[in-house]
Amino acid sequence: LAVLQDEKLVTLIKSSIKLRECYKCYRTCWKIYKSKDWGGRPTQASFECGVLMGVGAFNLDLGLQLLQEGSKIEHGVRDPLCALIILVYDLYATQMTVGDEVTALADARELLPAWIKKFPTSAFFTFLNGRLAQLTSDFPLAKDYLFKSISAQSDFVNFQHICYWELMWCHCVQGEWMDAMKYAERLACESKWSHATYRYLKAAFIIQFLDDELRGSLSDNGRKSSVTVPIEVDPKEYADGGTLSRHVDELLESVPQMIQRIAGKSLPIEKFAMKKAIRYFEQGNRLTLPGLELMYLWNGFKVISNNPVLLNKFLLIIESKIQSLVANQNKLINFTEDFCVATLLKGVCQRCLRKNFQAQMCFYEVITNEKSIKLDRYVLPFSEVELCQIAMEEGDIDKAKTHLDKA
Repeated sequence: LAVLQDEKLVTLIKSSIKLRECYKCYRTCWKIYKSKDWGGRPTQASFECGVLMGVGAFNLDLGLQLLQEGSKIEHGVRDPLCALIILVYDLYATQMTVGDEVTALADARELLPAWIKKFPTSAFFTFLNGRLAQLTSDFPLAKDYLFKSISAQSDFVNFQHICYWELMWCHCVQGEWMDAMKYAERLACESKWSHATYRYLKAAFIIQFLDDELRGSLSDNGRKSSVTVPIEVDPKEYADGGTLSRHVDELLESVPQMIQRIAGKSLPIEKFAMKKAIRYFEQGNRLTLPGLELMYLWNGFKVISNNPVLLNKFLLIIESKIQSLVANQNKLINFTEDFCVATLLKGVCQRCLRKNFQAQMCFYEVITNEKSIKLDRYVLPFSEVELCQIAMEEGDIDKAKTHLDKA
């Protein structure tokens, strides 16, 4: 609750320190749980449910069974918390790994309806219902649940910010860049977590929107445009007379000054935003597919992996960008980095479309440029991981291990 009330990084660190003391308390309670004879006292259910929740939460790999037991204890007071922890694990933690996400989604689908029925106005369960809809590419339903979660409570404003964050990605993964930008802007104005990140998100979405508008990668009926715009034409100037271009410049100029340091270290996402902001000006006010790059880094392609319409839409955008980069490579600073980022994204789209051979060619293309890549070095291990995932899908475990070791 402290984190929800105050989302400063210092508060997060203080809360983390308190967790250790909390863990020690639960260890003591676990000993009582294993040895105490309650004699049918009415407080037994409450105590046991609380212990199962705490011990299960601190040992998620081994404690999911304890949490499931706790969620089934009627009148246990903390049974909703047990269910919440399970759902957060199923809908967030498992979606960042490979292998358990399908089972986790099935578990969430089974668990959520009963709790929504029990607590129909709960902001937390409604939010998680929205997250489930988002992961299954039902974006209208996801937005509806997220809006309901926002309006369900006003005490924890920072919880509403989490809803805005998810709404932002709902729009982003559909290529609705300006709608995504509006939520990034709201977070930049209201949230204290990371102004550098929010400002970079805003700038990236605007650049992606204007770049797409100029290139005409997609017409109204979804067909590919035959026009390839020279890279030296500024899409922002072309699109709106420079208003958004100047706004992007202002946003990215401020990013390096807003980096937060805790014990001399900065957040990885803020460091990424700072490097991209500096590079934007070094390259003549240009970035390559920044919106899609962020979408990939935040696991957005996994959300739309079963949505061929969106995947083909993004594939057209990426291929158009690659054509422009290749046509103007002699004029570009950091051509290899930009080309490899775009090629990695193309490979991801191909993999999600189950075109494994084409995807592999893209990832190998990135890896062959290893010695030439000086800036975006992350594309190399990410390409290996993508190849590992393809090998796993094809049942070649040895090959998958080889790629994972290289990553």
